[in-house]
Amino acid sequence: MATPLVTADTSLIVASLLQWHPLHARAAALLREVRRVPAHALAESFSVLTRLPAQRALRPDLAIRALHGAFPEEPWSLSPAGYQSTLSRLAEAGWGGGRVYDAVIGGTAAEGGARLLSADRRALPTYALVGAAYELVD
Repeated sequence: MATPLVTADTSLIVASLLQWHPLHARAAALLREVRRVPAHALAESFSVLTRLPAQRALRPDLAIRALHGAFPEEPWSLSPAGYQSTLSRLAEAGWGGGRVYDAVIGGTAAEGGARLLSADRRALPTYALVGAAYELVD
C-alpha cells in the first residue's frame, strides 16, 4: 500500500524551521517526512523568514538553504486548470483578498492528492472550499 502524501502550509513550514516558535517541536516532528510542499507555501515561507523583526529575520541565503534542506524535492505547482477552478470557486463563494493565497496552497495539495497540515485556523474554510483534505495542528 502506498504511503499517503502529506504536505504543509506556511504556518507549519515556518514553525518547523524556527526553534523559538511555540509550535517548533510539534511542527518539526510532523514535517520530518514531508519532502515536497506547495510552491506558493515555499514562496510565502521564504518571505516570512526574511521579513521577521531584525533580531529574528533570516538572511535570504540562510532562509533558502533551510527551506531547500527541509524540503529537497521540487515544490508542487497548481496546474493552469487548477488555477481556473480554484479562482472560480472563490468567486462563486464571494471570497477574495488574502484567501486567494490560501486557496492556491489548498488547491495545490488537493490536486496533488496530499493531506495538508496546517496550524492556521483562519485558512481552514478556504481549504475546505477548494477540496483540500487538511488537518489542523494545535
